[in-house]
Amino acid sequence: MTVTTAMTATTKNHQDCGPMGYESSIPVPACLYENNAYPSRFRPRISKHNDVADKACWEACDDFENVTGLKLKADSVGCINPVSGNVNALWFPEAIPERLRIISYLSELLFRHDDLTDDAVTPEQFDEVHGPLARFLGSESKQSDHTTKHNAMNTMQARVAIEALEQDEGLGKLVIEKWKGIVSVRGQDAFMEHKTLDSYLHVRHYDAGAYSVWSQILFCCDVRLTDEELTGLEPLTWLAFTQMILWHDYCSWDKEAATYLEREEGGSNMSAVQVYMAMYSLDQHAAKDFLLSEIERIEDEYCTRKASYMAECSPAHHITHYIGLIEMCMAGNTLWHLSSRRYCPAAPLPRREDMGKVNLGPLDVSEVGMPVNGARSDSGILTPVSSRCGAERLRPFWNNQRTEYTTMTPAETSSDNTASGARDKLMDALDNWYRVPPETLATIRTIVRIMHNASLMLDDVHDNSPLRRGSPSAHIVFGTAQTINSAGYVTIKCVDLARRRLGDDALSCLLSELGQLHLGQSHDLAWTFHCRAPSMAGYYSHLEQKTGGLFRLAARMMRASATQNRHLDACGLMSLLGRLYQLRDDYQDITSETLSTYDDLDEGSFTLPLIHALEREDKHGGVQLRSILQSARAARSASAAASSDGARLPAETKLLVREILEEAGSLEYTRAVIRDLYDETRAALAALENEAGPGGKNWMLRLITFQLKM
Repeated sequence: MTVTTAMTATTKNHQDCGPMGYESSIPVPACLYENNAYPSRFRPRISKHNDVADKACWEACDDFENVTGLKLKADSVGCINPVSGNVNALWFPEAIPERLRIISYLSELLFRHDDLTDDAVTPEQFDEVHGPLARFLGSESKQSDHTTKHNAMNTMQARVAIEALEQDEGLGKLVIEKWKGIVSVRGQDAFMEHKTLDSYLHVRHYDAGAYSVWSQILFCCDVRLTDEELTGLEPLTWLAFTQMILWHDYCSWDKEAATYLEREEGGSNMSAVQVYMAMYSLDQHAAKDFLLSEIERIEDEYCTRKASYMAECSPAHHITHYIGLIEMCMAGNTLWHLSSRRYCPAAPLPRREDMGKVNLGPLDVSEVGMPVNGARSDSGILTPVSSRCGAERLRPFWNNQRTEYTTMTPAETSSDNTASGARDKLMDALDNWYRVPPETLATIRTIVRIMHNASLMLDDVHDNSPLRRGSPSAHIVFGTAQTINSAGYVTIKCVDLARRRLGDDALSCLLSELGQLHLGQSHDLAWTFHCRAPSMAGYYSHLEQKTGGLFRLAARMMRASATQNRHLDACGLMSLLGRLYQLRDDYQDITSETLSTYDDLDEGSFTLPLIHALEREDKHGGVQLRSILQSARAARSASAAASSDGARLPAETKLLVREILEEAGSLEYTRAVIRDLYDETRAALAALENEAGPGGKNWMLRLITFQLKM
């Protein structure tokens, strides 16, 4: 259908993207972009598989409602656009259909995430939305409370991540890595007052997902460029993605400004319009006009730089193809914003019965950027249906009064240096099965976190490790005796907390796993002290007692307090995960490119590669490796007698040990064991999912497991 416009036809000379060939896309009807409202010179194209993108987005909406208990409003709009097409089909018109489906689901999810952040009126509320997603993906964003809504978002993220990794592990990992940037922006950055456009764009290239777009292009279209090639293209890609960000700001300003101004308390309103208003003392209309001229200038600069690059570098075909894909992304982004109901009140709302269809009705593009009915409703994009309250963050169970201050200080200080988030992610994943009441789950998290901290304090004492995550270990600061006393005291406090808040079943789980932790540690201490390697079976048993113990503790306590799937026993899976986690750590420690690490050798700990090599050496009558370990033990003993911080092996000795392990086939043996264990762990997870019944797929646990793959 034709598109009506209040503007006269433009005289701009449009050009195709590229040079490149087209396989999966078709031209967009010229009537959609041959008007003055469309500022780009590039002709947009759309994927032949727009229906695939639409279906994925509707599925994401359904999943969002089902897992969060929140009802999307009838007029809420994400990726779907019945006029020009799904934004993903316009961004990535040459995408492989299955990969287009994955990215479309992800994009719809991120639109819903963006809607949640729009309701934030303080940096703390902004972080409350961003925190759980960023933590789950492994970024350093501030942690926040674990609520059902956040856990549901994590589940959907995990599903997309797994599907991307299974499609293409290399490019899938790249998408996930860049995806982190979108949710790693902190409230203080989102709410900061930008004095310059450069400052603003530095944040927006992360927050708006620009840094993730190029990775999605590579993934969707199965394009592979080297790091050197990508770096060489950065002057072009920066301009292209800047044009996309600024065009979004231009089209979304009126809607977002109305929402911002109607709130008495203000809120997050990051926009280049706002930056220009502040920089040049402009009203919003003049600032928008200025922004539009800047968008056109940036595209002109892009074309000039591209021409110079093509003439000077004569790039290979795969690079020019990638440049064409970027230009199609720019063009599609420009067209979609003009005709999406998200920003244009004249555009029709998406309807499920129109899935995959485009050009469904006339549209006056002169109204782009006008607020829908003046503003959004006060209640935002979501209407509660049946949500569970998030748990209030537990206060630390010590009160820092004079009677406890001395005892608690080592543990409190050490806790800042030990949190990697792995156990929190695991409990988030398990809660998809068990649905533990929020207050109860918060208590379990506290117990597991404190017990993990206490075990690491004792580990550092036993291994005489001077550092913990780059900071001095507790016993270096407070002394060995005080550190041991503090670790014992918080353990007692955890037992008391479990007794008071969780009941007898959870208390029994805690005491049982505490016993296993100490048994596992005792074996490790004995092997190190006597410089006597365990058998393979003995080492595996030790791993299940020690590393798997905290995993099992979390699962058992959650199961004891579960509101569903209480029949589901995850202990076997937790033991396998603990073993897999530790064996992978063993391997990575000894194969690190930095010889100054190899911490296991410095500590005298026996790992799977060492045990395998020693068994092989004994079988062939060799003594070299065992002699090195015994000499290292003697050096540690002398260092301890001299009250030193510990004796580290010389880099040359570490290199020799690694050569011995390689010659013995111990590293390859360890890799094979890890691969087999990974398969066994995935099979155990699949069995539990089947036992959980319909809806039992645990995407978060799948992702956690996949990330341990080698």
